[in-house]
Amino acid sequence: MSTHSHFIFLESERNLDNAIQGQFDPFLVIVSVVVACIAAYTAFLFSERINSSEQKWHKLAWLTVGSWTLGFGIWAMHFTGMMAYSLPFDVVYDKLTTLISIIPAVLASAVIFFVSIFRLPFWWCMPLQSILMGSGIGAMHYIGMAAMRQDALMRYDPLIFTASIFVAVALSYVALQMKLWAERARHGSEIQSLIIAAICMGMAISAMHYTGMAAVFYFPVHADVTIIDLATSWVPDTVTNMVIYTVLAMLSLMIGAVHLSRRLELMRLLEASKTREANIVDNMVDGLIVINSAGMIDAYNKAAENMFGYKMYEIIGRNVSTLMAGSDRERHDKYMHRYSSSQTSDVIGIGREIVGRRKNGEVFPVEIALSKFNVDDEVFFSGIVRDISDRKEVERKVIEARRIAEVASHAKSEFLNRVSHELRTPMNVIMGFSQLLESDAEQFNEEQRGYIHELKQASQQLLKLIDGMLELSSFETHKLDLDLDAVLLSDLINASVADVLPEAEQAGIKIHNLLDDRTLVVMTDVGRLQQVLHHILSNAITHNKPGGEVSIACETLNDNRIRISVTDTGPGISEDKQSRLFAAFERLNNDERIKGTGMGLAISKHLVEMMNGSIGVESRPGVGSTFWIELDSYVEEGQVVKQTPAQH
Repeated sequence: MSTHSHFIFLESERNLDNAIQGQFDPFLVIVSVVVACIAAYTAFLFSERINSSEQKWHKLAWLTVGSWTLGFGIWAMHFTGMMAYSLPFDVVYDKLTTLISIIPAVLASAVIFFVSIFRLPFWWCMPLQSILMGSGIGAMHYIGMAAMRQDALMRYDPLIFTASIFVAVALSYVALQMKLWAERARHGSEIQSLIIAAICMGMAISAMHYTGMAAVFYFPVHADVTIIDLATSWVPDTVTNMVIYTVLAMLSLMIGAVHLSRRLELMRLLEASKTREANIVDNMVDGLIVINSAGMIDAYNKAAENMFGYKMYEIIGRNVSTLMAGSDRERHDKYMHRYSSSQTSDVIGIGREIVGRRKNGEVFPVEIALSKFNVDDEVFFSGIVRDISDRKEVERKVIEARRIAEVASHAKSEFLNRVSHELRTPMNVIMGFSQLLESDAEQFNEEQRGYIHELKQASQQLLKLIDGMLELSSFETHKLDLDLDAVLLSDLINASVADVLPEAEQAGIKIHNLLDDRTLVVMTDVGRLQQVLHHILSNAITHNKPGGEVSIACETLNDNRIRISVTDTGPGISEDKQSRLFAAFERLNNDERIKGTGMGLAISKHLVEMMNGSIGVESRPGVGSTFWIELDSYVEEGQVVKQTPAQH
């Protein structure tokens, strides 16, 4: 009779020396592992589709296909492994049990994919999936073993039997962790990561199978007659054909899944690109209007809606001249007619200003930049449109403010000029009488002579102020002309130093002329530059400390400029006051004993800038100040250099 006893563990009295030995075909063993890996990879591809699908029925469809693929893959791997194991007796497989063995693998796979859909963040989810997967693989394996019909007794080693289940669960956990890593991989391609995860899952399935095979022992049956019912069983060749068909189906599914995955990914990327482009267009600050070659509006973004007041459905298909006002409407029609006849346009690729018209009839200034592009041999024009009403208003206010400032400046200059001229005549009279009184000083006592001296000093100071006001007004009314010549700088500086030397000696200030033997030539107005240097040197002496020093030096800069520096050892100037130094009527030192009009540096700045130069200051409180002038160096050969007469 046939022996159908299954899931019986080894009896303690059974002698293992009597066990029937089988042999594995190495090639089929490798094939079985490959089958498991292919099944896992195909299932993981479908799992990706589950994760990326948005509709529930799509997820359910991919879950079903993936579950059956992995379940049949586990089944095919098992029976490929069984075909690889040769026994010295005939084996057939019960049809019903063989088919039932597929169910636990499919159900375990379905539960895994179902949990993956929700991606539950609980700590027990991954262990739960591993237990379900390992249990499904184990159940499939041992139910498949129970389908065997042979003339031998089948017994299991309980320790190895238990170990095979633990191997399935543990390796399933590793494989699922690898799949999770593949989904999050950033250092390799998605396909490479999935292949690694699939290999791990295939090895988990195969390891459980061959561990389970190590747990089974076959023993001979001591009976005269054995009957196997072939009507309810499949011979190995039939099962082999079923495995082959299953593998071919999986390969077809894998190829289809790869192709479909790529197509779906491309579609997803295309859709994402379209969404990004739509968001970019809709969130542009400027309006975007696209017209066809007939001048009809084809596309129109939200910024344009807000700008012109027309909704998209109101303006699409209408002529773009609807959005223009006045002569720009007529010019647009001429542009389109010219382009249709000659295929040329003089407004493409340039920005220009037109007058736009809103839906409510309001006109406003618009800046538009046009470009051309082709789609399927059809020409389109895109225009980036910007409402420049605010900018125009600001420009108008700036122009008006400039006009008012110019009028005020002109009025001020005229006033200064007139007042200065009117004051000069009485001041000359006052100075003349003070000089007459000073010439007869012996007729007055000491106190009266002091009054006469103060009168003379005050009138001279006031005359300097009047002259400064006249000079400033000449700058602002552009009435001052300069005579620029190539000038030998050493002569000019020596003359300027000689001019202030008596003042320095009287104040006890030592002047150091640090000029070297180089021949430095600048383009300048000799008299005006001497005026500037005299003022800077005089300031360095006046605002110095008792017994202080003043040094003057020159250096050549890299950009063909020459810098003249005047450095003093005075009290220095704080940073917040340095910006006010070159403003008119600014006196930073309020000591009444130090005479000055507050216009010298302002006049110097104007003069230096008129000579294409620049002037500035570097100062540290308590250390001293350095005033510098930069002028263009003159290097042309053959030019006559103007000599500066020495001052005495």
